[in-house]
Formats: sequence, C-alpha cells, structure tokens
Amino acid sequence: MLPVPLLTIGLYVAQYTLTIYIVLRNLQWHKRPDVPKFVKYVMPESDFRRMSNYAITKSKVKFFFYLYDVSLMLFIIFGKIYPKIWLLSGRIVLKYFGTALIWQTSIFVIIDNLWKLIFYLPFSMYNVFVVEQKFGFNKSSISLFISDIIKNQSIGVIMNLLMINIISWLIEERFGGDYYWVVAFGAYTAYTLVMGIIAPIFIDPLFEKSIPLEQIDQEMYQAVKQVCNKCDFDTKHIIVSEGSKRSAHSNAQIMDIFGIRKVILFDTLVELAGVDCSVKFKELQNKKKDETKPLLNIEQSEQNNQNDKNKEEETKIAIPKLFDNNNIIAAISHEIGHQKHNR
Repeated sequence: MLPVPLLTIGLYVAQYTLTIYIVLRNLQWHKRPDVPKFVKYVMPESDFRRMSNYAITKSKVKFFFYLYDVSLMLFIIFGKIYPKIWLLSGRIVLKYFGTALIWQTSIFVIIDNLWKLIFYLPFSMYNVFVVEQKFGFNKSSISLFISDIIKNQSIGVIMNLLMINIISWLIEERFGGDYYWVVAFGAYTAYTLVMGIIAPIFIDPLFEKSIPLEQIDQEMYQAVKQVCNKCDFDTKHIIVSEGSKRSAHSNAQIMDIFGIRKVILFDTLVELAGVDCSVKFKELQNKKKDETKPLLNIEQSEQNNQNDKNKEEETKIAIPKLFDNNNIIAAISHEIGHQKHNR
C-alpha cells in the first residue's frame, strides 16, 4: 500500500493531468478548420472564428497555467516549503509574542497568502491586460485591478485567519477528547457552508454595485420573473450587476444556497436589449456620495445632481437594441438548467 503522502501526490497529479487533457481537447476542437453546419444559423462565420480564436488563446493560457501550478505545488511538497514556513512563523512568534499556536498559524496564513499573490499575479495580469484586452473584453484599469487585489487579499486573509484560528483553538483545547479532529472537521465544514451563504450577500457587493431589475425595466423584470416561476425557481431577488466596470462579457448568473435564491444579470447583457443601466448606477453613486456629505451641503449637492442629469440628457446616445427579452430569458433558462442538473 502506498504511503499517504505519495497517494495524495498521485491523486493531485492525476487531477491536473485530466484537467490538462480536457484543455487540450478543447484546444483541438477550436482549431478545427471546418465550421460546424449549425453555426450559420446562429452567427456569422467571422464571429465564430473570432470566438474560436478567443477560446484557443484562453486554452493556451490555461494549459501553461496548469503546468505552472502543478510544478509549483510539487516543488512546495518535495521542497518541504510549508514546514519551513511553519518553522519561520514559529521563530517570529517566539521572538515577538512568546509561544502561542494562534499567533503562529496567523503568521503562517499571512505568509502563505503573500507568496501565492507573488507567484500567481503575473498570470492574472496577463489574462486581464493581454488576453482580454486583445479581444476587446477588458474594461478594468490598473487602479481598479490593484484595488480588487487589495480587497481580495484583505478579505481572504481575514477569512482564512478566522477559520484557521478557530480550528487551531479546537485542536489545542482538544475539544471532543480523542475525537477532537472530528470536531475540527465539523467546524471547518460549518464555516465553509456559512461563508458560502454570506459571501454572495455581503462580500460580492464590495466589488460590484447592483440594482434591482424592476427599478431599471419593469417589462424585462416581469419576463424574467415569469420564466423563473415556470422553472420552479421562485425568487424576489432579480438584480443587475455593474460588471461593465471590469469586463465587456455579457452573462447571467443564479444563486441558490439553502433556499436563498437570486438572479444576477450583468448590465452588459441588459444593455444588449436596449436598456440603459448607466443612469441608475450613476444615481446610486450620487446617492451614496450625498449620504457622506454634511447636511449644510444638501442643497448644493441636489443642484449638482440636477446639473449632472441635464448634462447626461444632452449627451445621451441611444443604446442599440441587438436583441429582445427572449434572449435574456434564454440566458436565464440556461443558467437555471445548469443549476438543476448539477444538483
């Protein structure tokens, strides 16, 4: 029987091998010289070629990323990097805080997050500012990209510290006696489930603003609501997310976690139906600004808002309507189908 470490490494490599194989299969399919017959009924051949070129480029990036990732992980395992980081964390704790498992795990988590950021940041930047930019999908700026990284890292470190320290405390205090590891595993599972619930509600809004669809377009809201009811996906939360700040991709998402259901439409998708979302997001931004201003400036603020509205009306350009609500419904139905079949 193989030792546990070797078995773990074998499963890890097998997983990545399968993933890379799937990426290569997709790459070969998109490189096919002929165009599928059904494509001419769906899109022009030029659009299909552009889509294929995008998929080929993304597949190549994924291929090298997975090779890099598995190589890095094997280096960490065989180089015993994590034990070395753990010892380094212990020395830092011993020097500045005395001896405490919680402090040691906290420093370990911080160092772990930092090296991952350093090693994986080039791939993130290349994907956003080279690949997405090349095909016209990138809307993010350097400042927004850095801001997202800071938010991601800050939230990630805080969440990881909370989880690791809870587990470390349970282990250190030997809760459950000889079955302390069962208690620790249960705590980890419960924490993961709770985070899965609160993250879309409290953390996601830190990155993208959202507005209820009914405040933007009642007709579209009723159409989406109707198809959700037909698909047994009853929800009152149908929102539009301001994804256009980062990407030009048009998409829709659904959330169904322990009965908490939500439909999320990207504003880029809604605007393809000729509905302008920018005005509502601008109003939301102005409202938040007003809430932070002193009461003495309310009158001036209202005047500024009115001036902004007048300028918007003067410079407003009609958004071309490339499709209707049926296409929105198709996107939602597609996502609901994924959700139901993935249960």
